[in-house]
Amino acid sequence: MHQEAQKLAISNNKLRSNLKGHLSKLASTRSELDNLKQENEKLVSSYKATNCVCVSTSSNMDDYKSLQDEFEKFKKYHYEEHMKLQTELSYLEDLFRKRIKERVILITYLVCKSIQLIRLLWGITSKLTFLRKPSLYPLKR
Repeated sequence: MHQEAQKLAISNNKLRSNLKGHLSKLASTRSELDNLKQENEKLVSSYKATNCVCVSTSSNMDDYKSLQDEFEKFKKYHYEEHMKLQTELSYLEDLFRKRIKERVILITYLVCKSIQLIRLLWGITSKLTFLRKPSLYPLKR
C-alpha cells in the first residue's frame, strides 16, 4: 500500500506539472488571441476609414451598415447644401458682372458729357476735329 501511495504521489506530481504547462500555454494563447482581436479591430477601423468593404462579424457589419447609412445621409445633405451655395454664388457673380457693365457704361456716358461741357465752356464747336483722342484733363502748356 505504501508503494502504491508513492506511485500515486509521483503520478499526481507529473499530472500537476503537465497541468501547469497546459495552463501556461492556455494563458499565452489567450493573450495572443487578445492581441489578434485588437489587431483585427484596428484593421477593420482602418478599412472603414478608407471606405473599403470588409468581411466581419454580424454585429460589426450592423455597426458598419449604420455608419455607412449615416455617411450617405451626411453626403447627400452636404451635396444639396453645396449645390444651393453654388447656384447662389453663380447668381451673385452674374449680378456683379451686370453691375460692373452698368458702371462702365455710366462712366463712359459721364466722360462724354464732361467732354461736351468742356468744349462748350472753351467755345469749341463740334466741327473741330482732334488729331488725337481727347483726354479728360486739359494739356499743360
